[in-house]
Amino acid sequence: MIEAAACYKAQDEEHKARAAALNSLENFAYKMKAIVRDPFSSVSAFGKKLVEENADEVIAWLDTNHHAGIDEINARKKYLEIIQREVTPIV
Repeated sequence: MIEAAACYKAQDEEHKARAAALNSLENFAYKMKAIVRDPFSSVSAFGKKLVEENADEVIAWLDTNHHAGIDEINARKKYLEIIQREVTPIV
């Protein structure tokens, strides 16, 4: 019985980590969209389009990939972070 509890605990922790990664990716995608939609944003028109398209793609991917692994989720987030660094002007 203790072994089963330990097994379920590990599964619960994995599920919790995956859910946190999914939420983080989704929040980041929406945050990026909000930044480029700001009328006072200094991001170029090309940068805005690039961010919008990629953020929308990630959001659509999230809707269809509820069971994606943590590594895949983190890879998607890193990709969006790279795009953000490329289009956001250095302050």
